[in-house]
Amino acid sequence: MESLLGDILSTIRLKSAIYFKHGFCGSWGMEAPNSPYSQFHLVTSGNCVLEIGEEINSLEKGDIAILPHGTPHQIKATPDAVCIPGQEAFMEIMKGDQPFPGKETSTQLICGHYEIDRELSHPIFEELPPYIIIKSADYGRYDLIYSMFELILEEMTLQKPGFDTVIIRLAEILFISIIRHYYLHQASEKLNMFKDEMIYQAVNLIHQELANSWNIEKLAHRMGVSRTLFIERFKSAVGETPMKYITRWRMTKARYLLKKTDLPLPQIGEKVGYFSETAFNRAFKQMCGVSPGKFRQQLKQEEEKSTL
Repeated sequence: MESLLGDILSTIRLKSAIYFKHGFCGSWGMEAPNSPYSQFHLVTSGNCVLEIGEEINSLEKGDIAILPHGTPHQIKATPDAVCIPGQEAFMEIMKGDQPFPGKETSTQLICGHYEIDRELSHPIFEELPPYIIIKSADYGRYDLIYSMFELILEEMTLQKPGFDTVIIRLAEILFISIIRHYYLHQASEKLNMFKDEMIYQAVNLIHQELANSWNIEKLAHRMGVSRTLFIERFKSAVGETPMKYITRWRMTKARYLLKKTDLPLPQIGEKVGYFSETAFNRAFKQMCGVSPGKFRQQLKQEEEKSTL
């Protein structure tokens, strides 16, 4: 049975790409504009700084920085280093050139991004801050993290049979590790289902049994608490009521199935907890603005336009 995070990541269609592993010389600096991707930087040797707006953060070997919402930033040797556009540096590196003059490597980075379908998002991603820095000393397993990045690089380079699946699975493991570490060790108690064991179990149950005809009484009974206490703790940990969360995830899952499968509409409705096609149509239209059939039709029209 798929875990909560596994279900979420497969639904939002997580993908990853590594731009490069490169050693930088001299007074180097790269500037990244706003991006639709969740960018990351792993420092594999030396040190550098990450500047986001007015905030400057020091990074050293083993530290990971991730920008979940693609926030503009600079990563550079020192706070006063001059930056060039990240795309320009990337193109030089891809050609085998050194974008910054110098004889000795001062810092080595692995840089890349995670890509998710923003239309199929989830509160645990929406509530993430502009950037997350996980220090090697706090995480404690730099060797494993580095090895996994190296494996992704190797799979991308050699492209053996099944390499794309291997990359996705390794990327999922890394992403889950980073997100889990953030919520368990850095995030506050508020809007944090990972720090309320009962609510985490309840949300996991909802994901595992999405087709169940859930109501507050059923969930509270399964968790062994009163209806009032369950609603209070759920809203505090998740940011919305249990029924609103269930409806929102059902519609997210329905949109995913409409995008990725050719299942008949009634079957999709049943998979997400609606055994009446009328009820499914009504709930979908209320949240998404169009009926499931119209949504699928619009997707097909967009695909046809993109192939012209």
